[in-house]
This record gives sequence, C-alpha cells and structure tokens, in this order.
Amino acid sequence: MRSRLPLILLLILFGCAATPVKRPWTLELTTGGGFTGQGLGFITLDSAGAIHVKTPFRGACDARATAGELARYETLLANARPKEWRESYMPKNRCCDRVDFHLVLTIVEQSWKTEWMPPEPKPKDLTALGDELMKMMHAHACGS
Repeated sequence: MRSRLPLILLLILFGCAATPVKRPWTLELTTGGGFTGQGLGFITLDSAGAIHVKTPFRGACDARATAGELARYETLLANARPKEWRESYMPKNRCCDRVDFHLVLTIVEQSWKTEWMPPEPKPKDLTALGDELMKMMHAHACGS
C-alpha cells in the first residue's frame, strides 16, 4: 500500500487540476452609472491578447496583453464556472450613484452574461474575473 501512495496522490492532484480553457475566448466588461452616469469604463480582452479599453475621461485605446497577463486569465477562466452564474446580482434598490458591471464571457461559440452592483455578493470566480479586468482596464487606460 505504501508504494502506491505517491501514485494515488499524483492522481488526486492531477484530477483536481483545472482543465485548460478552450480557445478562442473573449471577455468583455462594461460599467455604467456612478456619479457621472458614465461608469468607470469598458474593456475587452481576447485569447489572442488583444485589449481594447475605453474610459470616460481618457478615451479609447488598444493594447496587447503580456504572456503573464494571458496566463493569469487562462487560469481564472479554467477555474470559472459560468454555467453556475446567475443572470443578475443586482440589488432591488439601484439608487445612489453606484456603478453597475456587465460581463460577457464567450468561449468558442458559447456566451454567458451576468451583471452585478457592489456590494451584492457573487461567486468567487466571478469576483476574481471582474477584479482582474478592472485592474487591467486601469493599467492599460490611454495615457497610463
């Protein structure tokens, strides 16, 4: 039994590893609302590394994702469970100049759409994708 233990551990580890995400994929995050009503911006990222960013005060521009950025998204997408996402994580009361977020994930030819408004709770995999896209939008905004 002892000699089989390393083999069993390897099978467990590889069995639990996330499967690679199919290509092509595209992520699109759009924001709206907020104090100005314009949201915080818009970003698209695809599996080829193309980035398009538009922000209210800096305009629109294009960029290329680094290999590290793409690897990060491949990991996030491999761990994502979009079939489990609800269509909406919006509160009943949408008042008070809060920013709303709309995400579209397309993998090959299948798409999932969801929306949320903080501080409404949502799945951790969706939170991770949204947070990472917001970081990328700010990092690649025109003039950054």
